[in-house]
Amino acid sequence: MVALAGAAQATVYDVRTDWNGANPDGVWSFRQGTSAITNVVTNWQGLGVDAFAPSANAGNFLPAYFQANATGANTPNCGGACDWAVGDLIVHTTDGANGIGEGAANVLFTTPSAGFADISGLTWSARLLNRTQDWALLVNGVTLASGSLPGDGLNGSANPDVFSLSHIALDIGDQVELLITQAAGAPYGDFVGYGVTVTLTSNTAPPTGVPEPASWALMLMGFGGLGVTLRRSRRRRALAT
Repeated sequence: MVALAGAAQATVYDVRTDWNGANPDGVWSFRQGTSAITNVVTNWQGLGVDAFAPSANAGNFLPAYFQANATGANTPNCGGACDWAVGDLIVHTTDGANGIGEGAANVLFTTPSAGFADISGLTWSARLLNRTQDWALLVNGVTLASGSLPGDGLNGSANPDVFSLSHIALDIGDQVELLITQAAGAPYGDFVGYGVTVTLTSNTAPPTGVPEPASWALMLMGFGGLGVTLRRSRRRRALAT
């Protein structure tokens, strides 16, 4: 009997559905530069949300990350200008007025096991005030996709920037990073909606249909036994003649 290996298993990591209000959140971390923001600010800037932010103090409350608990139109202090739905993940980037001395906003995925990854996601201007924000997707520090969000009403949640990468080889500890920053020349940072999904397929299992080492041993034993049987059969026929 020959035992064949089954198909390798894929695990889906979705930053939105994985969100649980902790940072780091399993494989995900929400950062300022190279540091995860562990401080939680209640009712951040009067929006009625709890956010990961350096502090609640003027001049130092960015970058900030939160999950929306109301639509943008119903969020206080947005003046109806915010563009998000309940459950969306939002980040406000740093700028020259706030977040001074803090690192750039970036969402980091740290690979828990070796395999091949399909990476997809989206970004959009979550407030339409003509404040251009840039985004880039990096794997181990190398930019693989990038774009700009002018915030002019054409790139809101109904028409986001999307990215999709396939079969990216990742090892344990490799990093997938979504970097979101104020664009050069933009007057301020602003709200940006985002999502990232990493579908990781393990490369530890042999491909489908390729026998495992134990199966090879069984096959060799079977071939050996078949050879002995054929030799005995030939010998009996020779004696009979």
